[in-house]
Amino acid sequence: MACQNCEKIRTAILHGKMAQAAGLTVEALREKFGLSPAGEPLVDPETLPSLSGKTKAELLAIAAAEGAEADSDDTNAEIIAAIEARREMVTA
Repeated sequence: MACQNCEKIRTAILHGKMAQAAGLTVEALREKFGLSPAGEPLVDPETLPSLSGKTKAELLAIAAAEGAEADSDDTNAEIIAAIEARREMVTA
């Protein structure tokens, strides 16, 4: 399941407040969170695969490829929620 504080962390990074503490540039932190250095999404939502009708194995593969936190103990619904949360971060 995705971290409950990810949105707060992402917001702090976008405003440059965590970069100095982490010893990284704002641009490097933005890239780690799936954003371009200018803050624009790195991923076009139109290119992302559909999640409907996928098996658990397919969903886990998509989660791994997209950087979502999910494992085989999660239900399909939990995996989909993790993927969708990650997609919001990189396409918003």
